[in-house]
Amino acid sequence: MVGLLLGALVGGAGGAPLAGQAAPPDPAAEAQAERMHPGEPLAFQPPDASPWFPATRLFRGPRAAPGEPSFRGAAVSTDLFRGDAGNGERELPRVSGLREGGRDFQGVVSLGESYPVRRFGRGSDGVQLGVQVGVTARFRLATSSNEYVASDWVVGLPVEFARGPVAGRAVLFHRSAHLGDEIMERAGVGRVGFGHEGVTLLLGNAAGGPVRVYGGGTRLLRSETSRTLEELGRGWDDGWAVQGGVEVERGIPSPGSVLAGFGALDVQSAERTNWRPQWAAVAGVAFRARQRSGQVALRWLHGPSMHGEFFLTPESAWGVELRLAR
Repeated sequence: MVGLLLGALVGGAGGAPLAGQAAPPDPAAEAQAERMHPGEPLAFQPPDASPWFPATRLFRGPRAAPGEPSFRGAAVSTDLFRGDAGNGERELPRVSGLREGGRDFQGVVSLGESYPVRRFGRGSDGVQLGVQVGVTARFRLATSSNEYVASDWVVGLPVEFARGPVAGRAVLFHRSAHLGDEIMERAGVGRVGFGHEGVTLLLGNAAGGPVRVYGGGTRLLRSETSRTLEELGRGWDDGWAVQGGVEVERGIPSPGSVLAGFGALDVQSAERTNWRPQWAAVAGVAFRARQRSGQVALRWLHGPSMHGEFFLTPESAWGVELRLAR
């Protein structure tokens, strides 16, 4: 921000360069280039830009969070069906083709995004309204039948905001989970009730530096999962959840590069799992080309399963994912 203000002052007072001299560096352009890390649209909005459907984000969704709406696909090795998980939300499906140790090879596909609609404010501060929608589905790849395991849907109305060094996002959302037809038919298991509406608030330092730390929580307003916990005889409810994480990103070989290495850790804990933590981490390389960006990363998950239909089942998974973005 300071660089942008200095650039405006210098540009207004310095005038045009003399003939035969190279134009001096533009501090504002350099400051913007430093913020153009792959996968992160600029938070700065010029005064003449349209406030409708801005190509900016005031708060980037957590990279490592498994339920964050995005456009990505992954191949993972998981022990979700290993069979010794204890007393979960149901008896685990008896599936064929498991590898030694009860590990299964699965594909995870996420389709969705958070779309900015209206921006209030100029520069790097302001408030931004949007729409969020996404689905994450999982398929077994260890057998030729490729059974459809489960899917989670989320729809939300995010409000992003930034002022000075602080940025945040509040989302009014609905989430629901569904069990795959093929798993139900071949393994003889039924769906459990999992779904809720609530409000999530996350706060962190504003984008621009190599390190971001964020944290916040969720308050559920209505929960179908509470009824499921009651039917299972669990002595807790589904009302609150907390989330936090840290992300590190560095341009290769410089901040203005079209490549960036990154690592991120996200930790979530919810009352519906009796506060057992869910750990998620990613590390890889992000890239940008022709106004589009993406990332190739290794992903690791540990704790209660990321899918609502298995929300009480512990899972340890790792794999490789490809993500594409604007």
